[in-house]
Amino acid sequence: MAFGLLGTWLFIFGNVPIFLWINENLTPRFGQLARIFSAFGESIPMGILVFLAFFISVRSAFAVGFSWLLGSCFSWLFKFGLASEALRPQKFFLDLDLAIQTVSGVKGHHYHSFPSGHTLTAFTIAFLVPFLYKKLTIKWMTLIWVTALACGISRIVLAQHWPIDVLGGMFFGSTTAFLTVWIFTKLPEYQVFNFKLSWSGFKKMDKSQ
Repeated sequence: MAFGLLGTWLFIFGNVPIFLWINENLTPRFGQLARIFSAFGESIPMGILVFLAFFISVRSAFAVGFSWLLGSCFSWLFKFGLASEALRPQKFFLDLDLAIQTVSGVKGHHYHSFPSGHTLTAFTIAFLVPFLYKKLTIKWMTLIWVTALACGISRIVLAQHWPIDVLGGMFFGSTTAFLTVWIFTKLPEYQVFNFKLSWSGFKKMDKSQ
């Protein structure tokens, strides 16, 4: 739904006008809030998900790790190959000798704009979590999806990416998750993949020490 909505806005209003509208309405508090949501698309949340997946099974942890690698491949393919010359907003407007608002404490990047890697990671997580935790409530699912969407929007707010970059991150993130789920549901059920960590095991280790 979010993908279709953003795609429709891009088609109607255009990439640069949407960015400028968000940038013109930027406030310091909004910018600092964007920094918080942007962290959801960094490596640490994905690493935490890999660790937690071990408590489901080794197979699940391998699936998350594989999605991390696959998503990185999608990102690198465009950033350093097919779209290596794509300028980020700050460089684009700098070349036009135009000033835009930036967020204090955020280092601006100039190249390798498409797709948004943070958005890709955030949406990979958002699609993988329901696969790993099938009993997740609607409330938690909604929170995860809103956070992933906020992460994508934050990349525009921080002037790190264009709306089209965020749309690309959403697409490749969901594609990465769906490919991962499809591949790992097709793999044979080897016994070693069923091993899992347990919190009770950690408690026993603590008592023995």
